[in-house]
Amino acid sequence: RIADMRRRLETVIPLLSPQVRVNIAIASSDAQNNSDVAAFPGRLTPVGGKARPLSSPKFGASSHLSDLLLNIRKLNSSTSTIINLRWDSIISDLLNELDVVSVNLNRKGDDLSIPDSAFGAEALIDEGGYGFEPSLYIVGPNQDRVCKIVEDLAKSMEAMA
Repeated sequence: RIADMRRRLETVIPLLSPQVRVNIAIASSDAQNNSDVAAFPGRLTPVGGKARPLSSPKFGASSHLSDLLLNIRKLNSSTSTIINLRWDSIISDLLNELDVVSVNLNRKGDDLSIPDSAFGAEALIDEGGYGFEPSLYIVGPNQDRVCKIVEDLAKSMEAMA
């Protein structure tokens, strides 16, 4: 499923890629720890206009996305899929136009926490901080919903260009 998702989004990811690059993570239905969450080791890198993996997806490959996804699942156990993208105020405006519910995460130094208001949100925003690039996390119950939001966001970005 994660490889199919990467292929589906391979041409739109470069448009929305942050400096830290993009990754995708999908949790198993009974995920309890990082080894129950698949992601791409080394993230996805834009090459020739397409998002390319450095390696095949593996369980336990992304501690950051896995930790975030597992914490989101404590609020909403149906959430199984997450992707990180770049974030700025233009992207926030586009999310509003697309009627995608977003909520800001709480950052204190290295710590990132999820407010209870994140229940039901499909976009989580980390405004960044010293040493941390602003990031957008799109989450959902399955890869189709997450892909649709990312594709709609990319189409809106392209329309602005």
